[in-house]
Amino acid sequence: KTHFVRYFAEMQVNSSYQLKVDFKPFTPSNYFKTINILASDPNLSDEFDIELDELGEGSRNTILLALLRSYAKNFRNDAQGIIAIEEPEIFMHPQARRHIYNIFWEIVENSNMQIS
Repeated sequence: KTHFVRYFAEMQVNSSYQLKVDFKPFTPSNYFKTINILASDPNLSDEFDIELDELGEGSRNTILLALLRSYAKNFRNDAQGIIAIEEPEIFMHPQARRHIYNIFWEIVENSNMQIS
């Protein structure tokens, strides 16, 4: 949870959005199914959670990359497979675009995954 939220914040430096993440008990095989992810805006009250489908494409892409980084870091031995991403930088904030290659390299280094 900590890595996921931190990775999202690193890529969204100019955005006021923050992530609110709730993990249920999980195993590597159901990691993605056990997460409840909401965004919040500190300019609004904590009562107003933002569903992910209400965010822009760039923010959703950033959330996906933060989730992949977190998975690769926390499940190094179990994280396997090939990730195919077409135009991952589309709609992303320029700050996130500058770091996308390093993020992909980190995912590959920290797991048995390949990115094409």
